[in-house]
Amino acid sequence: MPNEDAMNEEDPFHDRLDDVDREIRLNKLRRALEDAGAVLPLADDDLPLDVEEAFLENVLAFETAPKTTYAKRLLTASIWLPSPDSLSSKALTEKLKEVVHGLAQQQTYLSHTNHLSDLELYRMLWETLLNLDTADVPLDPDAAVIIDILGGSTEEDLHLYLRHYATEEDRLVWEGQLEGPIPIHEAPPFDRDQHLPQPPFED
Repeated sequence: MPNEDAMNEEDPFHDRLDDVDREIRLNKLRRALEDAGAVLPLADDDLPLDVEEAFLENVLAFETAPKTTYAKRLLTASIWLPSPDSLSSKALTEKLKEVVHGLAQQQTYLSHTNHLSDLELYRMLWETLLNLDTADVPLDPDAAVIIDILGGSTEEDLHLYLRHYATEEDRLVWEGQLEGPIPIHEAPPFDRDQHLPQPPFED
């Protein structure tokens, strides 16, 4: 008698049923993410359904997890966060280095910092970015969180990006989209980004 499992493995109808079941689960995941207030990623028709399902499950777990802040995580790791106004220039630079490496130990990395002095960057972290909510869950060993200093989607962020960081190709793309002229390219005043800790997939 034929092996039923072997028949199922080779049965196109059985495969289609699996796909239908997965589509049902994907729709439930999408609705749950919408209810959690998450921004759904753009659909990718080339993405295998099982990969999309695993991805959406991870996103949902992240979105519905208890919240903490980056500051709380650093304090838990015994990294003190004094006011920037209480530190000398030398002490502030050392504290910034400690904070940046403390974040990297927690798989969190900074990008687009070269337009800011050490004082400006530490003040931005201390006043705003370290106080943002983040999921209080362990990350996959190969995962990373990127805190993009220019990630606020403001007009100022865009102009700083175009002035200091955009490639010529990116500048040409934006040139056709902005109403006025794009900023003249200028080298950023600092050279910090290449010395910052990098996520594992950047190695």
